[in-house]
Amino acid sequence: MAFLLQCFKKFPVSIVLVFFVFSCNDDEVGNPVDSAAPKIEVVSPDINATFDSGQDINIEINLTDESEIISYTIKVINSLNQEEVYNKNVFPANSSANESFLLNLEVSESTVFNIEVKATDDYDNVYEDIASSFTVNRKIGGDLSLDFNITYQGNPFELFKNYDYPSGETVYFTRLSMYISDLKLNNAQGTEILKEVDFVNMTTFLENPPANASVYSYLIDNVQAGTYNNLEFNIGLNNELNDSDPFTFPTTHPLGLSSEHWPGWESYVFFKLEGKLDYEADGTFDQDIALHIGGEDTFRNFTTEGAIVIEDQGETKVNFDLDIHKIFVSSTGEIYDIISNPTIHDLDQINEVITLADNLENAISN
Repeated sequence: MAFLLQCFKKFPVSIVLVFFVFSCNDDEVGNPVDSAAPKIEVVSPDINATFDSGQDINIEINLTDESEIISYTIKVINSLNQEEVYNKNVFPANSSANESFLLNLEVSESTVFNIEVKATDDYDNVYEDIASSFTVNRKIGGDLSLDFNITYQGNPFELFKNYDYPSGETVYFTRLSMYISDLKLNNAQGTEILKEVDFVNMTTFLENPPANASVYSYLIDNVQAGTYNNLEFNIGLNNELNDSDPFTFPTTHPLGLSSEHWPGWESYVFFKLEGKLDYEADGTFDQDIALHIGGEDTFRNFTTEGAIVIEDQGETKVNFDLDIHKIFVSSTGEIYDIISNPTIHDLDQINEVITLADNLENAISN
């Protein structure tokens, strides 16, 4: 000891005290411990929302956590019989997640459906609960089906099939679509509005129609039961609807389809029939057909004859015949000049548009 003291006296030494500060957290340095369960937000539907049987239900759920969600399960359960109508497991390994899906549920009595969520984070914190609920009511009234029997000179109509044009050329078709509007049932008590506007694209159906049949069914559900004098609708849009701007509507709305709107005409395309034409009879279909109807006052009204009875929980069919061949031939026998006007894209073609609209009116019968 004496020797050490002599050394210190002879060689002065600075003593530095070093303090180490340790975090008291159990987590990695810089990250606090996550003790909270994941947070669940049901964006849609609103809690205790009510829907009709057969109505589309959009469900959207946001999941967030302070650390990382390692797994979650979403179930939609029928509270009456505990049937799972939806079940999905996900392993996101992220601090947030979003689930969005569509359900269409049919019930025979009013039923509550629970949205159950279980989510676990990487600290084993668990959320497990009924996040929200909604009710689906039994169908009120009945279904109404507008059945369009689509033919070409009496034979089932198909896309991509060769047909004889009235003036002798060969054609085939690739698209058939239309707008319908002001769809309603009338009786002495008043009017039952069924649809203000809808876009009906028959193309997919006609690409692969059922064997020996070409009946396209347009279904309206939950129609008020009763006896009606007639059914009325337009092919095309009245001037008020036609003045709409597609960019002011969501793309899911019939009027939000910018591809069905003519900016130059300031009009929607009420009716589209497209295809190919072999006008030289050489087996080569080298001419496009794009027969489009639109513009002010070119919509056409259709009204059925005879009573229509809608029964509670039943389905009523109203039959229409649509002969594509008649779109090219007027009621007086004049043939539409498809060689001169195979496509409608110009304001100068308004006379051809009106001719096609008039022919279309004659092509549909009830």
